[in-house]
Amino acid sequence: MDAEGEEASPKHPGHETARGCSDVEPDIAAFPDFKPIPAPDVIQKVQFHEQPPMWLMFDFMTSEEIDYLLAKAEPKWERAQVHRAVIRDPAKHRSYVGGSSGKTSDVDTPFTATVGESRTAFMCVLGMPDPIVDRIQTRVSAVTGFPPEHVEALNMARYEPGQYFKEHHDGSFRPVTVFVYLSDLAEDDEGGETVFPYIGKAIRPRKGMAV
Repeated sequence: MDAEGEEASPKHPGHETARGCSDVEPDIAAFPDFKPIPAPDVIQKVQFHEQPPMWLMFDFMTSEEIDYLLAKAEPKWERAQVHRAVIRDPAKHRSYVGGSSGKTSDVDTPFTATVGESRTAFMCVLGMPDPIVDRIQTRVSAVTGFPPEHVEALNMARYEPGQYFKEHHDGSFRPVTVFVYLSDLAEDDEGGETVFPYIGKAIRPRKGMAV
């Protein structure tokens, strides 16, 4: 995605469009069996909160890209774990674990990963080398402004009816989070929204849309 291709719409303040997504196509010569999968031509960005800055990005991924990633993930699903990062406190010469519960405890390891009650979904991680994973990570780099090497592997999540991820924050790990909905939420479905309680907003899933 070419940052220079972004333009503000005078009719809709806070709306932008990003063009040239096909420019992030990986080196296909390195993947002789790869069959071309279309990338989005235009991504529409709508800012829905100023501080912290939060955006909706429509058509961030095409249906073909989504189908490809889901097929790659299918044999790899495992019960999701909750990772908690170590928070260093030089003044007290101690380390703590900060997690979604907001509680801390003394630790001697860099982080912990456990299966807990706060997250009941399934997940898997898709890494490189892979042409579509590489393409998506480069696209994330373009919209966030972080170098591609600072973009982590794609974390895929699958929620069955009744599963959830309770209130949490990514601040211990990520200065910026980008997540993409891989399916729509039917109008008559209850629940399934992504809720941001501190700003009083809830986002309803829309296939291909990123937040």
